Amino acid sequence: MEEDAAARLLEKCLIDPKLINNRHGTSALLSQLTYLPLAIVQAAAYINENGIAIADYLSLLADQEEEVIDLLSEEFEDDGRYRDVKNLVATTWLILFEQIRQRDPLAAEYLSFMACVEPKDIPQSLLPPGPTRKKEIDAIGTLNAYSFIIRWPADMALDLHRLVHLATRNWLRKEEQLSQPTEKAIMRQEEVFPDYGHINRSVWKIYLSHARFALESDLVDKDWENRIHLMWRYGVCLYKEGRWAEAEASFSQVVKVRRRIFGIEHPETLASMANLASTRSNQGRWDEAKS
Repeated sequence: MEEDAAARLLEKCLIDPKLINNRHGTSALLSQLTYLPLAIVQAAAYINENGIAIADYLSLLADQEEEVIDLLSEEFEDDGRYRDVKNLVATTWLILFEQIRQRDPLAAEYLSFMACVEPKDIPQSLLPPGPTRKKEIDAIGTLNAYSFIIRWPADMALDLHRLVHLATRNWLRKEEQLSQPTEKAIMRQEEVFPDYGHINRSVWKIYLSHARFALESDLVDKDWENRIHLMWRYGVCLYKEGRWAEAEASFSQVVKVRRRIFGIEHPETLASMANLASTRSNQGRWDEAKS
């Protein structure tokens, strides 16, 4: 839905239509809701029921993932336009997801995979390979047809709508299936994460946010070698970017695991310790770098 049409829908659904006079807040809210009509109706009903301002609802959307899911799954009755509407966004998403799973299993796999990385600017090269190139193209086309993604042809990248990202993660979590695509996301990135040489800098910079998202998951074994190897490559790229504190945090995790598993004299442990020392020296912490 275009922004003007979305704004008209919001105004129609609000008991106090003057709330949309705050144009900056209205524009920000519609953007956060990715202009999805069902999400707009849900937001308006919550605002009506609780007598809050648009800015208040925006602050709720900025909360943690689980709290936003609760907000979007709120059961409500509004002033009469949409009575007894329950779990509107989540329920509608589930119906569409079931259709996709039956029609195009690879598209459903891609949706689960993208729910385990950063939803913005996902390189198509990051997606797991399908049986054929045609099936890969068809799967992306299916998600686009359902308005779950935005395609950026010039960059060969995709955006997954934030609400779709949240709803997919919520469903996977409830089905106790979130760990599997999270592991796949880490394994796939460990496979395709580009070398940190200067020639690849523009490429690996795009991958950084997706690596961070997957690595922050608490659903995979922290000692898993694939995770530790990706963590190391992620840390090296942060180091090359001059992001010393973030690089140090990554190398610290790698050193901790490799010391425990391989011992302090193992070459991989020593290499990781050298990386860690270098990040500390670059921050002027010479004594710590030597220890």
